[in-house]
Amino acid sequence: MKPVAEGERAIDVLKPVAWATPLLKRVASAGGLTTSSIPLLFEVRFAYELHLAGAVAEYEHEAGVGGSTIDFRIPGDR
Repeated sequence: MKPVAEGERAIDVLKPVAWATPLLKRVASAGGLTTSSIPLLFEVRFAYELHLAGAVAEYEHEAGVGGSTIDFRIPGDR
């Protein structure tokens, strides 16, 4: 399967996943997945794998350093 097709499949799986909504909105506002949006393609595939592993993540978590963010934060007990 080609990378963009894999990404589209991952998007279909992630649509009902609440924590993935901000990522999917970002993909939609970028015009969808294309070979020119490789960073978003990577993030979608990573989110998909987190979901398959049963993780609940927070997308674009504020890192507290300037305006920087962490792509995916998995909340722990700290």
